Amino acid sequence: MAGPPGHDTTRQAVQARRAEAVRLKLTLGWSHLEIGRHLYADPAHNTRGKAVPEGYGADRYKAGEPPLADSRLVQAVAKDIARALKASQSRYDDDLDALRRLRVAQYEQLLRDALAEASADDDPDIWEDPEDRLKMADRRSKARDQALRVLARLDEVQGVKRPVRTEVTGADGAPLIDIESVDELRKLIALNAAADKQQGPAGG
Repeated sequence: MAGPPGHDTTRQAVQARRAEAVRLKLTLGWSHLEIGRHLYADPAHNTRGKAVPEGYGADRYKAGEPPLADSRLVQAVAKDIARALKASQSRYDDDLDALRRLRVAQYEQLLRDALAEASADDDPDIWEDPEDRLKMADRRSKARDQALRVLARLDEVQGVKRPVRTEVTGADGAPLIDIESVDELRKLIALNAAADKQQGPAGG
């Protein structure tokens, strides 16, 4: 359903304002207040003396009301930047999901082809020549390897394969070495060094 006349133009102007706010913040490191004044709707309160379509304080400017207080202007800019970044993240996630679905479809087709090759008929009546049978067995073996590789990639793309955290501990989950303090650790290091000196060089 179409919005009221000028709705699309207003929306585009707001999107342009948000995009510029993000650029000024992330690229140039401007403060929220600097951004708000730079993109203010009322030219009398804009640092460039320029009216920004649907800029900050646009409703108050159109109604002839006083400009936004600095604190409210900062809040408006912060909200704009948060919304723009959230929308950008949503678009990125949507694109990533679409790419993931495409990759899954491609890998599934590869898997079907590999499985079909791996299960090819090895009936002696069909493959009477021993050399042909060896070639077929080799093809099936390679196809099985290919199927396993494709399955591994499918697991990665679909998030099935995840790194497993491994923690090495002593008996009953206790630390391998129980050290009460840094001083105790230093003593252990000193004792080890002393033992090395007593043993002397290897083979000496």
